[in-house]
Amino acid sequence: MEGRSIWKISLALSVILVFVVAQPSVSALIIGATSFGDTEITSNSCDADAWGAVPASLDVGLGDTVWFFFNTTLVDSRQVYSEAATHNYTWILSTRQSVGDVYWYYQTTTRGGVSGWRDMQPYGLYITSLPDYVHLYWHARITSSGCSDFDYKNYGFNLY
Repeated sequence: MEGRSIWKISLALSVILVFVVAQPSVSALIIGATSFGDTEITSNSCDADAWGAVPASLDVGLGDTVWFFFNTTLVDSRQVYSEAATHNYTWILSTRQSVGDVYWYYQTTTRGGVSGWRDMQPYGLYITSLPDYVHLYWHARITSSGCSDFDYKNYGFNLY
C-alpha cells in the first residue's frame, strides 16, 4: 500500500511539473523592491530608519508582474503606561502607466512595553507598456513629547 501511495504522489508531482513548465505565461518572480520602515523609542531616545533594496533598472517584458514589498517594525521599550508615542509609516509607488499612486499608510500609538511588525500586502505591478519608470517613496516616523525622529527613502528606476 505504501509503495502505491509513493508512486501516485510521484506521478502527481511529475504531471504538475510538466504542466507548470509547459505554460508560457508562468514567469519568474520579479522583485521590484523590498523596503522597510523601523521605529524605536526608549526611555531616553527615539530612532526611525527607512531602508531597503531598490534596483537601478529592471529588464521586464509586457505582461510581467513586478512585486514590491514594504515591512515595518516598531519597538517601545519604555515602561508600560508611559506617555504616548506615535509610529507612522508611509509607502508610495507611482509609474507613468498608473493612474494615481499606490499608497500604503499605517499609524499606531504605543505606551511602552511593546514591539511588533506589520507587512503591507505585496503589491504586483502588471506591465502594460514599456519602457516605464517607477518612483518609490517611503518613510518611518516616531514622535512623542520627549523626542522624535524621521527617515525616508526616495528612489526611481527604469523598466525596460
